[in-house]
Formats: sequence, C-alpha cells, structure tokens
Amino acid sequence: MAKKSAIEPDASISSPAVAEITDVRATLIDGYKQYVLEHGHQPASIYKFVADLGLAETDYYEHFNSFEAIEGQIWVQLHLNTLIRLDAEDAYLGYTVREKWLAYFYTLIEEWKQNRSFLSWSLRQNKPMMPGSNACLNHWKESFVAYANARVTEGTDTGEIASRPYITTKYASGLWFQALFLLDFWLKDTSQNFELTDAAVEKAINVSMDVMGSNALDSAFDFAKFVWQNK
Repeated sequence: MAKKSAIEPDASISSPAVAEITDVRATLIDGYKQYVLEHGHQPASIYKFVADLGLAETDYYEHFNSFEAIEGQIWVQLHLNTLIRLDAEDAYLGYTVREKWLAYFYTLIEEWKQNRSFLSWSLRQNKPMMPGSNACLNHWKESFVAYANARVTEGTDTGEIASRPYITTKYASGLWFQALFLLDFWLKDTSQNFELTDAAVEKAINVSMDVMGSNALDSAFDFAKFVWQNK
C-alpha cells in the first residue's frame, strides 16, 4: 500500500508570477506582525498600513480584505509550514498514523515557538478559543480537518483505527478540539523549553489513537453481536 504524503505538491508554486505575488503577500504578513507586536493593536487603517510598507492599497486587496484575514493566514501558514517540513522528511512516509500525529504536533509547536508573542496577542483579541473556535482560526481549522480526515482514512486502511458506523466521521472534529487543547496548554506552559507540552502531546495522541483503535469496547460489542446472532 502506498504511503501517504503530508501534502500534495503544487506544480504552479515555482511560477515567477506566483513568486512575485508571494513576496508582496509575505511583506504584508510580516509588516502586520511587526506592527501589532510593536503597538499592541491593529493599524488604524489599511491605507496607512500599506503606505508605511511602500505598497499601494490595491496590493493589499489582491491578497486580503481585512486585517482579520491576515491573522487567519498566519495561523494556517504555520500549519502548512508544518506539512511542508514533514513532507521533506523521508522517514515521515514510513511512519504509522500515531507517529505522524506525534511528528505533526511536535513540528507545529516548533512553528508556534517562532511566533509565540504574535499568537498569544492574536488569541487575546479573538476570544473565545475553547471549547469552540474563533474567526482567526477558521482557515487553520479547515486545513487541519482535511489533514485529520486523511490520517483517519489511512488509519482505517492500515487497521490502526477502527471503522465505526456514525462515529468514524466525527474523529477529525475530536482531533481539532485536541489541537485547541494543546494550543491552550502550550500558551500556559511555563516549563523549560515547554517540556510539559511535549509530554502533553504524547499523552494526548496516545489516548486519541487508543480510543480510535480497536479496544475492549469493540471486542465486547463484537462478542455481544456474535451471541445475539447465534442464540
């Protein structure tokens, strides 16, 4: 069975036109992060913000329609950076689903560390985070759920995850809430080099995989079904 890549390669990514647009997009994102970290609030207007960056207002609207849209892009980009890093590792393709989830969160947290001050600010401006979500996380959620569904499908194919009627389709949503829990845990973690977060990731993934995998409840259900059918 073919191993699953973290991402599908985009053949258009090397296009000069795409690269030029990406540079403007990156300028807007980096400029926004720097502004809010230095001032503690969003810029007063898009016009003033882009003028200070030496760009035209039309440059902004080619990529974003609000400051909230930039924030959402920052969150999802950390997720995409994580998948790109995983896909670059030859060993990743041979990982079990459990190992892929551990690799995903450990790598994602490394991306978070590089942006901790901004992420903390962003979430303070966009409460609540738990138990649900908020606007700045929506794009990350969409991409995360797609990744989670792919891992669930892979896990059911390999037998690591049990296929359960009406339940299997809910696994990705549960994994999203687990991601929010780990994000909240990491933001509150005061241990050296966030060692407690690393431990929380391992325990959370082990619990999730154990719950999604075949377990004693499945065995009990199968036994009860067998007895009912053969009484």
